[in-house]
Amino acid sequence: MYRVFLLFYLICAPNLLFGSDNLITDPFSKSKKINFCLNDISNYPIGIFNPKLSLINYQVDLNTKSKIISISESVLTNRNTMPYTASVDDYFDSLYTINQRYNFSKPFNYSASDTTQYSSGKGQYVEIADFDIGRLGRASLRVQGNISLQGKLVNQDQELVRSSYKEREQTNFKFDQKQQLNVQGKIGDQVTISLDQNSERDFDWENTVRIDYEGKEDDILQKLEAGNISLSLPATEFVTFSGQNRGLFGVKAITQLGPVNVTSIASLERTKKASQKYKGTAQLEKKRIQDYEYKKNLYFFIHEWFRNGSTDVIPSNGFQLNVPPYYPLSNGLHNIGNLVVRNFELYKIDSSNNPAADPGIAYIDPNDTEYYSDSSKEGAFIRLQRGSDYQINEDLGFIRMQNSLQNEIIGAHFDLADRTTGDIILTVGLDIGEDENDTLVLKMIKPQSSHPNHPTWDLMFKNVYYLGAVNIDQSSLDVRIVDNFSTF
Repeated sequence: MYRVFLLFYLICAPNLLFGSDNLITDPFSKSKKINFCLNDISNYPIGIFNPKLSLINYQVDLNTKSKIISISESVLTNRNTMPYTASVDDYFDSLYTINQRYNFSKPFNYSASDTTQYSSGKGQYVEIADFDIGRLGRASLRVQGNISLQGKLVNQDQELVRSSYKEREQTNFKFDQKQQLNVQGKIGDQVTISLDQNSERDFDWENTVRIDYEGKEDDILQKLEAGNISLSLPATEFVTFSGQNRGLFGVKAITQLGPVNVTSIASLERTKKASQKYKGTAQLEKKRIQDYEYKKNLYFFIHEWFRNGSTDVIPSNGFQLNVPPYYPLSNGLHNIGNLVVRNFELYKIDSSNNPAADPGIAYIDPNDTEYYSDSSKEGAFIRLQRGSDYQINEDLGFIRMQNSLQNEIIGAHFDLADRTTGDIILTVGLDIGEDENDTLVLKMIKPQSSHPNHPTWDLMFKNVYYLGAVNIDQSSLDVRIVDNFSTF
């Protein structure tokens, strides 16, 4: 009889026997894993005597007059803890605090399936806000990009290494962060706020923060830009020089007064002075780079005109081209002509049976399909995302891939517009559905295997080199170009 009573007591009220931390019912308890560590008064793992959840019953009593809540716990029909009693306000305050602490401690993954995806000509975005703001229209916020965080713990044993340090073992934590972020916010149809940042870019001016305002057709103020802006000076009949300033920070306004267009700009050029002292470990490093060790398959011109320049006349509309070659520079800047790239879309051939790929043909010249027709390539092409897969300079007509290509074939379709009027003067390639076309018509920019005899060989940059280091002090950088083959 006593053995039966003792066994029943161990099942129904183990908290009293084995020293539970709480003798009062805990209404906020979460499921806990069993801790297989021995305590001071028992040779059994902690939690092994916890009753099954199916045997536990909770009873909630709510007094609406006094606003008192009481929660009791029982195993079978026996209460093994004192009831929890508190005011309703205190109960909800405690519940909110514990839930916040619990949610913060739990890991979470935020994916595009939790929001709305939005596709546009410039890529795919995640729309995290969209609401009506009355007469101003709608306001929206879209985000695109990725953030990569990597950390590792490095343990180095210097016992067998000749070193001046007294320590024989060192442990260091190395942390690496890479981020690419593109944020676009719109207020109505005329105001756009954009942020474009990538920690892997070569130049700081490629990271931009800008506010754009687009006026209506009859407005005096046609366009207003604030933030990272650029100034383009096209060549005219009386001024033969054309140039461009990039990396400016300020305000740029384009106004229209009848037939007169006025461009106003107020910019700030910031400089930073810094000094650093080195003691004991400073050294000068020499590095020799051969002329053929340039960064291959990374930078490309999208058309031969932007590399070689052109003053031809387009037969279909009589437009006079005035595109200077990429080199030489003028006062350290590349000259720009009367063409600007519009509606650019880049594609890569796909051999993985991706359902998102579209059929198409990449020609050397889409406007003359018989030109090097044996070098054309037919297949399934998948669209690349601007900002995450590549960047384009619409004024100078070249692209920079996010990573160096290998054996991929890339092609594009785009429009070339008059920089002054904005009119389309030449369409290169076609998208599906244009002119009742059921396949992509692309201009080949890179073939599967690049070599000097291929007609697209000149589109690849061959003058970009990696110096083997970052954050180089330009004042101490000395570059010498040596010609080992000349005899004079």
